[in-house]
Formats: sequence, structure tokens, C-alpha cells
Amino acid sequence: MKSNYSFNAELISNKKFTEAQLEKIKAELEAREDYSRFYQIFSDSVEINFNGYVEIYVEDFYFDLDLSSDVEDMIEEIDDIIPGKWSNDSKVEFHSNIPPITYIWYKEGKEWKEVAKNPDREDIFSNDDWIEGDIEESGSRGYSDYDEDDSTYFFD
Repeated sequence: MKSNYSFNAELISNKKFTEAQLEKIKAELEAREDYSRFYQIFSDSVEINFNGYVEIYVEDFYFDLDLSSDVEDMIEEIDDIIPGKWSNDSKVEFHSNIPPITYIWYKEGKEWKEVAKNPDREDIFSNDDWIEGDIEESGSRGYSDYDEDDSTYFFD
């Protein structure tokens, strides 16, 4: 059975590190008690890229519980785990199937911003049948195939 919640992270450091410094970062991640399940995932995924920057890539790590509030709280201290903080290319996502929503935290400047996306609501507003401005032009309530003279009624 597939879990209803998943976690993704793409974190890239602002400064370069050596292998010895990377080991210290791993030890710091593993020693943290708050949000330890996420920090353990980070510790298992952390590495130095070809340019010498620390990267953490986590893709579709599944949970059976909604931990979105834990992720939200963790974001407040996530920059503290890495000297020099995370770069503007960094983001963290938490997906929920029930209700269907995705929370995205991304780094912008020195702050983390949060966006919530609901795929079901986005479908409503991207309906190709909807024509903007049609109400004023034809009085048809926005649908191009609406006919005011249509005599089909559901109730007699």
C-alpha cells in the first residue's frame, strides 16, 4: 500500500566544504533531536557536488502520517544546520494525497517562503471552457456554449 504523504528536498549550500567538514555536518544532523526523522534523511542524502558545495537531494520519501507542520517548524531552523546557510536554489516540498495539497518552502534571499498548491482547485481555474470577459459581452456567465434559450430543465 502506498503512503499518502511524501517529502522532497533540494538543498544547496552557499559555500564550499571539504570532506572533513561534510563529516561534521553529518554528525550535527544525526545529533539533532528535534525533527530527527528529517535530519536523518538529510544525513543519509548529504554529499559534496562536483563544485564543492554541499547538496541534499531527497525524492519521494514516503510517510504514513501528515508531517507538514513538522516540516513547517523545521524550516525555521533549517539554515542553522549548515555554515553559510542554504542558497536561493533550495526548496523543500511536502505532498499530501488526503487532502490533495502540496506545501513548498523555497529560499528567497535570506528568508524561506511558503506556497501551498491544491491540484484540485487549480483544475477548476484552468478549465478550457471558461472564457474571460464573456459575461459582459453576452451575459452567458462565462461559458462559451451556454445558450439562454436552452429549454432543457432538470425540474418540471
